[in-house]
Amino acid sequence: MAHAEISEPEPSDKKDYEPTRTGLSPDTLASALRDNLYYTQGRVPEVATLHDWYAALAFTVRDRLLQRWIKTVQTLMQQDIRVVSYLSAEFLMGPHLGNALVNLGIVEETRQAVAKLGLDLDDLLLYGNQTLNILLQPNDVINVPVDKLISVYVFGAVRNPGKIEVKMSKKITLLQAVGNAGGLADGAGKSGIRLKRKDRKTGAETQIKINLGDIIKGKRRDIELQEGDVIIIPESFW
Repeated sequence: MAHAEISEPEPSDKKDYEPTRTGLSPDTLASALRDNLYYTQGRVPEVATLHDWYAALAFTVRDRLLQRWIKTVQTLMQQDIRVVSYLSAEFLMGPHLGNALVNLGIVEETRQAVAKLGLDLDDLLLYGNQTLNILLQPNDVINVPVDKLISVYVFGAVRNPGKIEVKMSKKITLLQAVGNAGGLADGAGKSGIRLKRKDRKTGAETQIKINLGDIIKGKRRDIELQEGDVIIIPESFW
């Protein structure tokens, strides 16, 4: 497979000149790929693996994403505005690199750029990340586990008491369970919360007293719940 040689980017007086770190044309993207392969990873095309080129592409895309992020931050800092942030524990990004190319609008430009280096974009995205691909051997058996639902229960001074179901792979914490139950009701006490848990082997029940206020303030780590856990939120009488 033939690859273009690494070369220092040369300044240009042309009006269509693009910086190597931020340009979006196929030629500029190809130059950025070569630069990141050499300067960021210390690789040369003659010995670079598909994973090396994948990482070079990731660094190239990151530069362009960072440029836009910095511009956004600078714009926000120059204006007297209020920023609202939303955090979701169940927001799954999917294949980041491919999505980033789509969001930047440079899928075809990148395809042309990697072609200039003797590479195929689809192969790079599919096979370049070695952590996502395992070479199978004859007679291998693939077991896909069932992601079953587990149930926890929140009772007492919450807006929607009852059972909460969540997939085992997602996991759920005490604070999340209270949120899923609609949050604390008026008059709910943050201290004196009880977590009732049964031992899976012996069936013996234990009770844990928790101060939810300490968890909210970051003084105590949130508690990961298990199948069958029962949370009881008391009322505050003063």
